[in-house]
Amino acid sequence: MVDAGVSSDIGNVSVEADGQNAIGDVLEEGISVKPIVEHTKRRRSSHQSIKPRFKKSARKTPIFKLKFDSKRKNPLKYVNIRELVLYALTDVNKLNFGELENRKSINKVVLVLADGLTAADFGYESLAGLVEEQEIKNTEKYPFISQEFTKFIPLLSPGANRNLFSCATTLSSSTVPEKHRPALIKELELKGVQLSELTLDYTQMVANGYPIHPDVPGATKESIAQYSAFLATRDLKSKPRIFALDCEMCLTASGSVVTRVALTDEDHKLVIGDFVKPDEEITDYKTQYSGVDENSLKGVTTTLHDIQQKLLATISSKDYLVGHSLESDLCALRITHPTIIDTSICYDHVKGPPLKPSLRHLASEILGRSIQQSAHGHDPIEDCVACMELVQLKLKKGPAFGKLITEESIFRRLSHTNKQVLIDGKKVSKSGVAINFGGNKFFDEQRLDVPTDEEAVQKLAENLSNHDLAMIKLREPDKFDLSIKYIYETMPSNSLLIVCAGHGDRKRIDELITLQRNISGPLSPEDHQELISCVAKARESLALIKIKP
Repeated sequence: MVDAGVSSDIGNVSVEADGQNAIGDVLEEGISVKPIVEHTKRRRSSHQSIKPRFKKSARKTPIFKLKFDSKRKNPLKYVNIRELVLYALTDVNKLNFGELENRKSINKVVLVLADGLTAADFGYESLAGLVEEQEIKNTEKYPFISQEFTKFIPLLSPGANRNLFSCATTLSSSTVPEKHRPALIKELELKGVQLSELTLDYTQMVANGYPIHPDVPGATKESIAQYSAFLATRDLKSKPRIFALDCEMCLTASGSVVTRVALTDEDHKLVIGDFVKPDEEITDYKTQYSGVDENSLKGVTTTLHDIQQKLLATISSKDYLVGHSLESDLCALRITHPTIIDTSICYDHVKGPPLKPSLRHLASEILGRSIQQSAHGHDPIEDCVACMELVQLKLKKGPAFGKLITEESIFRRLSHTNKQVLIDGKKVSKSGVAINFGGNKFFDEQRLDVPTDEEAVQKLAENLSNHDLAMIKLREPDKFDLSIKYIYETMPSNSLLIVCAGHGDRKRIDELITLQRNISGPLSPEDHQELISCVAKARESLALIKIKP
């Protein structure tokens, strides 16, 4: 443990990084050697054409030192990790929580978000109250990590009392100074936006509780299997179309059930508009919201199965499905779809993310009309049309429309920095690659999504030589040690490796949030307090930092 006010060097244990030794180590661990050998050949040939960024005499070994303030009561946050990345690669001139000596000699920065790494893996039941760097007690679970880092830094992951915010978004976004906002907005307006750019990626779907379709790029087998009981839309071999979907719900003893469905096309014409009779007895019609009452369902014979088949016969997996917080509708319908455009994410809340705007507010502020005002409840057709119009307006106005633009992609910041690199004698902007990372979608980086960690680390190895920053998310804890070892051996010397643990276990948090959604009201005092406790525990996180010698 580091004494207050005293700096500490992060471990610099030397290992062989290239050539046959590295390949042999990985082969012994069981990862396919062929792509690694091919990559090594490519990387060697590519290095021959890239001139050194600095003269050899000027390339002093970079050293990172932590500085702890004895007055600090709370652990470092994810914004501090982002601060270190920007300090290492851009013209940012201040690092508040440490020192990075000879930062001009930093070769690459690799930021790993190891989703599922916990303090318990290193011998700690809790990190509550810990602020300073901690020794790794348990070295058995992750021997390579324990050997190379020896210590970890307690972190507080993004969130609030009852919510967890995206670690990936926090790490991949940077605050835009007010004076730079007009230039960024202008750039986004000129760039324009395509329909495909508005769709949710895998990480966004998971973060927002969407059921996962087998065709979602980067989806894991486990996440797909979780919704194996759901019906998946299939390719109907038709030209891709755009549909808007909205469902109205009533309550039963087991939670919310679909009682009305509306599907409209891009011309705002009704394609499907049916009432649905649930299998269970309705305990609360929620008429003031649903617009459904006992008379609405008299004589209705359409079942959930019937409406599922009707939707699957109409919506192709290649079609775009538009809606507002559509995860609730799809979960209630027990249907998965891969290409989702969610207007609650396309547009920002007036107070900014992670808060989401209501459809009623967006219709009033953006479309200039009132919806959901009837005393008889919501009209799903009206909601569908509003969602479609919001998307169509977004396509016309560009990606900045309806967004606060208080943050920019860290990759854009990287490409616009005054610091550049020399390639073939020419100065070029710095660049980055994001693999399974998600986060801010205004990226100026190469973005790759693959289903397994093995493919993810191989993609990093293939692309790292062409970029200055790589951000990768690992999702398979049982392979963390091997994956991080492979990443470390892939990195060239003088590269900075940062591993963040992400959030802790959020299973119970998701259960409580789902419960709150189903009861359409506040949680009981006991459940409310449990949610606060679970969120506090899940926000206990950690970081590992090392410069490869």
